Amino acid sequence: MRALQALGVSGARLKWPNDVLGAGGKIAGILIEAQGDMLGPSAVVIGIGMNLSLPQQVLQRIDQPVSDLSHLTENMPERNLLLASVLRELAGVLREFAADGFAGLRAEWESSHLYQNQAVQLLLPDEKVIRGIVRGVNQMAHCCRGQIRCKCSAGNAYFSCRRNQPEEP
Repeated sequence: MRALQALGVSGARLKWPNDVLGAGGKIAGILIEAQGDMLGPSAVVIGIGMNLSLPQQVLQRIDQPVSDLSHLTENMPERNLLLASVLRELAGVLREFAADGFAGLRAEWESSHLYQNQAVQLLLPDEKVIRGIVRGVNQMAHCCRGQIRCKCSAGNAYFSCRRNQPEEP
């Protein structure tokens, strides 16, 4: 998010747990694979994929809402400049994470979350539906096991969520 903002891209938002969305759909995905002891020696592989400019024939073959960076900015950055910005911002985030853990990044993440303070529908494996309001992410987000925190009629619940049509929970 920081890299996109630094390049003047507006309208990008996060969707738990690993999507970056623009007005037309998904523009990027982030995957993090961690191994080892999160309180000791560990290794992390971070993968970032971004749609820069998708041809119409490709867009027609994708079965989900998708967009690309060229639709979010009037001045499309050169690919090497975009990569440099992503790597610079990623290095800064990793330094902050090493010093303060996810707690130091949580407010920033939540401020970019598309569904923050929005009505959602929790779809459980047993087909039960719980409605609630997204209130952030839990403290476990730092170990790649985090969940969305939703305020429901029974109190706080922690689940992966999908956006519901606006209605009262």
